Amino acid sequence: MDGRKERTMPYTIGLVYYAGLFYLLNGSDIQLYFKALVVACFFLILFTLIINLKWKISAHAIGSGGFVGALLFYSLFYHQDIIVWIAIAFLIGGLSCSARLLLQKHSNAQIYSGYLLGISVSLLAFSFYSSIVLILAL
Repeated sequence: MDGRKERTMPYTIGLVYYAGLFYLLNGSDIQLYFKALVVACFFLILFTLIINLKWKISAHAIGSGGFVGALLFYSLFYHQDIIVWIAIAFLIGGLSCSARLLLQKHSNAQIYSGYLLGISVSLLAFSFYSSIVLILAL
């Protein structure tokens, strides 16, 4: 999907899917991390959809950054040393983004902004959702 307008419907379907998935998981006993992951994915797609209406941003970079953000949160929140997995995620994300640049599908700005958006939105979504759930549990 090269054009921005071609992406609107798949992103909208993804939003509906993640909203429905969160609704289904909300009453379950599944771990907090997995519920927060669904929230993070929802917001990543939402921001991608909004930005895509005016400017082409790299969804590959957003996804790669979002995955790195999810791993960083897991490492910090659960006090796990998964630095090797985080490094592998950075490497694979870098390869994916490099391929997008080599294929001339995106500019540097689209790649960098997508990666930074992915990491930051993912970390913020995980942090806020986890904080809210923990505060409500008190």
